[in-house]
This record gives sequence, structure tokens and C-alpha cells, in this order.
Amino acid sequence: MEKVRQGDYILLMDEKGRKIIVKVKGEGVFHTHLGTLGLSDLMDKKFGSIVKTNLEKKFYLLKPTLLDFLKKMGRPTQIIYPKDIGYMIVTCGLSSGDKVIECGTGSGALTIFLANVVKPRGKVVTYEKRKEFAETAKVNFERVGLDKYIELRVGDLLEEEVDEGEYDAAFLDVDAPWLLVEKMYTALKPSRYLFSFSPSINQIQKTVLEMKRKGFIDIKTLECFIRHMIIEETRIRPDSRVIGFTGYITHARKIDVR
Repeated sequence: MEKVRQGDYILLMDEKGRKIIVKVKGEGVFHTHLGTLGLSDLMDKKFGSIVKTNLEKKFYLLKPTLLDFLKKMGRPTQIIYPKDIGYMIVTCGLSSGDKVIECGTGSGALTIFLANVVKPRGKVVTYEKRKEFAETAKVNFERVGLDKYIELRVGDLLEEEVDEGEYDAAFLDVDAPWLLVEKMYTALKPSRYLFSFSPSINQIQKTVLEMKRKGFIDIKTLECFIRHMIIEETRIRPDSRVIGFTGYITHARKIDVR
């Protein structure tokens, strides 16, 4: 069974479902709302086991997933949610070895999941205009160990050249995605997908019209919903807490119109 080692990240979950991610290092003491845990005492503990604080309060010791990191990572911007990320990755059929271009790195949530799919032979090239956002994203990439599969470029993609027919998928999360449609057409291999994530219908209208003009087909716009359920012995009903509107996904496929 897998055990905790020096330098590992662990996920501690209390009995109410509250979660904390901790890096196990040195001889320090981790302070929680339920007491303290000696970090050295966690060495060689099995993932999936139970540990107790000095106050005899229980924590479940779990191995964090990318989703766990996503929920806890630094966010200078609004992230794209897992429900939307999952739909996009499945739709375009990404696999190991693919090369992806992204514009609008933000906190790097989508970038991280893309890199996890295309590794170890593929790469994500991602552009972010704002240096402070790029610095936060870089830290997030390193924290999950995927930085080696990501090429982070600080700058405006509108002002950059892209290699023709180089990429297996393209993703836009920017204020004016329609301005980048032509550049994404150039970058994509024929028949591959362009995705644009937008919070506004006006953005979508301009983007779709530009997709049609530039040689994209099979254009679709949609919204993803997830509703959690409460399952108890005395009641079964939808959870009153819900992630409502997050944004619209527009996707299309390139055809060679030359």
C-alpha cells in the first residue's frame, strides 16, 4: 500500500468533510481547528488511514487529486470549473502526445488538466498577458508536478506568430475571443477543435460569426450543469447549495478551406 514520504502533499479531511492540503516536511507541527499533528508522525502512514490530533480528533489521511489541488490553489482570477473542463477534454479526444495551445492562462486550472492528459509526450503552450497571473499559475504548475509539460509564455497572443497546423486542440478564455479565431485556425491541424469559454452571450455571438467566416464547422454552444444530492436515512433531495452559472462553452472544428 502507498505510504506518505518526505515531501509528499497529503489531504486531511475531518469528519464534517472539511479538507486541508499539507506538505509533509521536517519536524514541524501542523495546527488545525481540531488540534495539532506532528508532521514527522505522518511519515510512513498509509494513504486512506485515520490519524488523530493531540485532542484525539480524527482526520482521514488521503492522497490529493488534481481536483483537490484545484480547489485549494491560488486564484487571482475566476477559474474554469471541472464540469466544464471535463466536457471539453472528452469532446476533443485529447491523449498523450498531443500538443495544445491555450490563451488566457489565468490561475492555470484548465492548463493543469490539459497537461495531465497530454503528458508525458505532449505539451501545452499557454499565453497569459498579465505577469502577476502568470506567476501564480507557474507556482500552481510546480505544486502539482506538471510544469515540465507546460510552456508558459507571458505576452499577448495577438502580437505573436503561431506555427501553422501545429496543434491538436486550442482553448480560449479571454475577453475578446473572436479576435483570436483566425490565429487559432492557423495554429490548428485540420479537423481539430477550437474551444472558447465565455460568460457573455454577446461574446459568443461575435465568436461564432467569426468561426463561420474563417472556416470552422460543427459549431455548438452549451452550458454544463451539475446538481449534488443529499442522501440520508430520513431524506433524499437536491442540495440547496449549487454552483450556478459558470460560463458558456463554444466549440467548433477546423476544415481546410484552401
